[in-house]
Amino acid sequence: MARTSTATTKAKEETVTKPEAVETPKEEVKETKREYTEAEIQALVDAAVAKALENVSPKTGDDTLVTLLYIGGIAEGTTVALEGMGNIIGDGGMLSVPKKTFFSNLGAVANLLLRNRQLIVIDGLTDDERSRYGVLYTEGELMSAAVFQKLLDYSVNELKAIYRNLCKEHREIATRVIHSAAIEGDGRVTPDKLKAIIRIDREKGDKGSPLEGDLKAIASDIDAE
Repeated sequence: MARTSTATTKAKEETVTKPEAVETPKEEVKETKREYTEAEIQALVDAAVAKALENVSPKTGDDTLVTLLYIGGIAEGTTVALEGMGNIIGDGGMLSVPKKTFFSNLGAVANLLLRNRQLIVIDGLTDDERSRYGVLYTEGELMSAAVFQKLLDYSVNELKAIYRNLCKEHREIATRVIHSAAIEGDGRVTPDKLKAIIRIDREKGDKGSPLEGDLKAIASDIDAE
């Protein structure tokens, strides 16, 4: 057998190509999704809703109160029942209700009183809401509770100044109060006051108060005394 030379063997060893290193593929890590129970999902939803509500200011919630004043020339001690809102006792009586309650209980009675300006919204509504519900008043056209309570105490000139600014509805209310006081013989009602309010009604272009005839007769009677 022929012997392989040491040189040849060495040459073969040098020509052997070393195998390239093979990169071992990384094992794919699979994410395990957590399964939430129905109770946990509801808890997450509740927490998200609560957090969102923290940043919302309630505009028509129970925190906003609507203050109402009743001025209708009714007998002392008479109770005005506003269904779903509460009761107001007598002229100058006031009631505060949550705005939500006010809007949800505007029935026939409350709407009629608002239209006739017997029920007045003092506070609690925006100008847009006042305009929508017909309670956006101009300065001086309505009697305040203080003016109403002092109506018989004003001088002729003061009464004339008040009357000229009042809306028709409140002039009629004031006239009823003065008329009732005159019939009862209240000395604060003078012929000059009666004549003044009759004249102002006519200046305003109205047909005159339904009580005009009575007012004239009472003024004549007082003058004759």
